[in-house]
Amino acid sequence: MTMPERLTGFLEQRYGLRISESEAVLGQGDEASVWRVLGSGRRLIVRASPPERDLAKLAESYALAAVLAGAVPEVTAPIGALDGSVTTRWAGRPISVWPYIEGDFLDRSDHDQLRAAAELLARLHRAGVDWLSARGEKPERPGIGLVHGDFYSRNLLVRDGRIAGLIDWDDARLERLDAELAWATWELGKTPTGDALLLDHAARFLETYRHADGPGQPGADFIRLIRARLIGELGGDDPDYDASLRTALRNVVDDDRHRDLIRSGAG
Repeated sequence: MTMPERLTGFLEQRYGLRISESEAVLGQGDEASVWRVLGSGRRLIVRASPPERDLAKLAESYALAAVLAGAVPEVTAPIGALDGSVTTRWAGRPISVWPYIEGDFLDRSDHDQLRAAAELLARLHRAGVDWLSARGEKPERPGIGLVHGDFYSRNLLVRDGRIAGLIDWDDARLERLDAELAWATWELGKTPTGDALLLDHAARFLETYRHADGPGQPGADFIRLIRARLIGELGGDDPDYDASLRTALRNVVDDDRHRDLIRSGAG
């Protein structure tokens, strides 16, 4: 499906882009509509975020992406409109434009790709901590840093066996690093059916993150952080996903097996 003609005209007016080709990209973003376009001779991504998203908050998130893009090669900065803004509203939806990244979704069954994802998350978190330190900013609470906000397989694009890009920056913010580490451990270490944690996968992910100098530290509430996010995911439009979440809540509990996982990650 091609991009709506009115949006094509909007991009030409606001961004100075002449769109000659466009096609919908499936699977990139559970809430957003995404198109791959050829604009003024460049391959780009046009993203229409959900209408309820706040423009000011998205602009803050995209500014953090731009900061991290200067330190982490897998991160790209948004492309500004002619007036310098990085997101603007069209037909009620926030629109942003990004460089196109060629790649397939990360394969959670591939140990090399999981290791690369853990190393990327560590570099991402470390870059955020360094940026805050360079600005002389000290978070109100220890362990706060820049997080991507949705670090999972479909936001990690792999090309030629390497992670080529980390996409979807709508939720980037200052947050607890261990909370993002906990959810990434779940997302990349869960079973194919998404109803339990593969403890060996999760342990390797945490160990790799730690060895890559990741600043997030798994604490006593690590499993509770995963459970809280699982609960927060409930109530969506996909009944199968909802069922897997409810099963996961029965399986992911604060017992000795999961506490051993935390100890391995903390070193």
